[in-house]
Amino acid sequence: MKDIFVVGLTGPTGAGKTTVAKKLRARGISTINADEVSRRVTQEDAHALKELVCGFGTTILNEDGTLNRKRLAHIAFSDAEQNRKLTDILHPLIMMETRRQLRRLSLAGAKIAILDAALLFESNAYLLCDTTVAVLADDETRMVRIMERDGLNRQEAMERINAQNPLNFYRTHANHIITNNGSESALDYAVTQLERELRRASYEPLR
Repeated sequence: MKDIFVVGLTGPTGAGKTTVAKKLRARGISTINADEVSRRVTQEDAHALKELVCGFGTTILNEDGTLNRKRLAHIAFSDAEQNRKLTDILHPLIMMETRRQLRRLSLAGAKIAILDAALLFESNAYLLCDTTVAVLADDETRMVRIMERDGLNRQEAMERINAQNPLNFYRTHANHIITNNGSESALDYAVTQLERELRRASYEPLR
């Protein structure tokens, strides 16, 4: 996939990674969302669902036998070990599907692709990327966003924060950092600067 410049986009929950991905997509940059890839894999691959049940039990299933993603997320985010277990089960299948999607984008003529992945480094998906970007925010800001987004209380939101790597992990692993503690306009400016840098790096004309 050397004809396409792959950008790994990551960050802890509540920092605004998905918002940044949407802004880049609105600027005409193709995006692959790892959550959507995971959803597709668990919906279409019976083996993947069977492995999840073996790892986490039948409580993660709805009455009709389909995956209850919210229940699985609650278990997986409860501690780091459970999170690693989820990654170990889904990672090989997600990587395979991600490669397929990147290949399709490359054949379609895309010059840049964003790989939006919460576990970019933990799953080694960064190995598919030419550069990486982490979106960060302080814990209190993230907690408020998680509570509003997912309807959780402070304790539940803090459990999700504590189950992930500290901010310094992202600072030492990512090539670029976007800090998202401020206003929407401040984030827009940061995304615009990032877009310019990515287009230069991929030799794509600036828009």
